[in-house]
Amino acid sequence: MGWFGEPKAKTKKDLLDIVAGSYKDNLISKTQIKDDHFWILYKNKGIVSATCYLINDDGTELSYKPIGIEEGPRNYDVPKSWINQITDVEERNCIKNKHLKYWLNNARKHHNMKIKPYEFDELNYYSEYKGKIYQMDHLIATDPHYGPDVWCRYEKKFDNPVNWNVSLVVSTQDHFEEYKDYTLNIGGVDFTLLLTNTNYEDIDKVLRLKENKGIIYLKSFNVDNTQLGMDTAQMSLGVNSYAKEIADYYKDYDNDSLDLDGYRPYFSIETLTDGLFGDVREYKVDNKVVGIAITGWIDDDADYDENRIVDYLANRMQIDNLEKVYDSLEDLKEKRGGQDYENVC
Repeated sequence: MGWFGEPKAKTKKDLLDIVAGSYKDNLISKTQIKDDHFWILYKNKGIVSATCYLINDDGTELSYKPIGIEEGPRNYDVPKSWINQITDVEERNCIKNKHLKYWLNNARKHHNMKIKPYEFDELNYYSEYKGKIYQMDHLIATDPHYGPDVWCRYEKKFDNPVNWNVSLVVSTQDHFEEYKDYTLNIGGVDFTLLLTNTNYEDIDKVLRLKENKGIIYLKSFNVDNTQLGMDTAQMSLGVNSYAKEIADYYKDYDNDSLDLDGYRPYFSIETLTDGLFGDVREYKVDNKVVGIAITGWIDDDADYDENRIVDYLANRMQIDNLEKVYDSLEDLKEKRGGQDYENVC
């Protein structure tokens, strides 16, 4: 691929801003200028990718050339914190992108990291729950310090209260990295919470969770995706009065206050990580919301085990009659007569 003719810029910073701005809401992060190149981390159709941009200086103007993560001489200086964000693990494993896995392993070696390849990641714990939400008319999922004008914040209000069926999957993955003389556990707890609108007959047959957290839905559904971002390593979820509590907290919050009790409200999850927490997907038919899926991931060091995250969601989302239906993949297979679970691409 040749050097791009347009747009051009007078300074490297201007060139970086032009490229980053072209990604719009799909931009996740960007690096500073590294001599003659920079990195962009972005999402596309649910897959997280990175691209390196080489900078060309002809003496009067600057132009750029993007190169893929599987090629190019400088790719191993991708930020260490990005390495395990790149790609959705499940979807990339379905694609079986050998070049990507080769590059990731070499990038890890460059950072003195040792970690099991993605294809050997194991679900150490897996649980599935069912429940109900009654008369929901307001839902918020956001960093509690964000106002309504932030793109990575989700809020929904319904003209009339809606009843929802609830499916919840919680899983724990352990990852270990060796760095110099240390062994680091960078595991965490993740969840997928699926709400299906009971006003639509047989909705649970055409919009449902799969056993590995994939979501099955009709191709005729329209899907709107909102990424959940964080700047304060916190995330808050709530419905009805709890949603109002989140909204009112933003209105009442004193941005000049350094009081930790005020800065970290009791109704937020402390994730210990900034960037992306997860996402919210709305499934629509004729512009009517028939389902909502919320995903999230919390670092192990935040001390949120399965019970704690389930209790948080049950309380803040006002989920009634929440019952565990499977407590492991083995339990699920046994109750289904030994049938293995499927991968969902």
